[in-house]
Amino acid sequence: MLESDNVIIRLMKITDVVFTNHAIDRMKQRGVTGDWVWQTVKQPDEKLAGKEKFTTEFVKKFGNFNVTTIGRKNDLGEWVVLSVWMDPPIEGTKDYHKNELYKKNKEKDKNYFKKMNKSSFWGKLWLTFRKQSGL
Repeated sequence: MLESDNVIIRLMKITDVVFTNHAIDRMKQRGVTGDWVWQTVKQPDEKLAGKEKFTTEFVKKFGNFNVTTIGRKNDLGEWVVLSVWMDPPIEGTKDYHKNELYKKNKEKDKNYFKKMNKSSFWGKLWLTFRKQSGL
């Protein structure tokens, strides 16, 4: 177990790749196998600097899916997988529903901006009021 800032973190390990609880939870939620994550870390198609300091983003394609893992090396030289996701998400998962909601809202915003471009001052004022009040 690893203790950091008075928080105990349990880890799962496959050879020289270690998974945090967060990564394991995300793998279960998103339908990503441990083998896919291991292959992504060990033989990535793309390896990029992560958004956080000392992290690396690994991307590997499996059929129609791109698996992305975020990891960093620990003191023992092992990769610690912090998070995992798949794009496009598998139908029926929480990520899939989030993605669908995003697409729906994006289309709604597109229609809103079309109407705004065509409206007069009072029309724009009314559209803004409706959008801000949630109508």
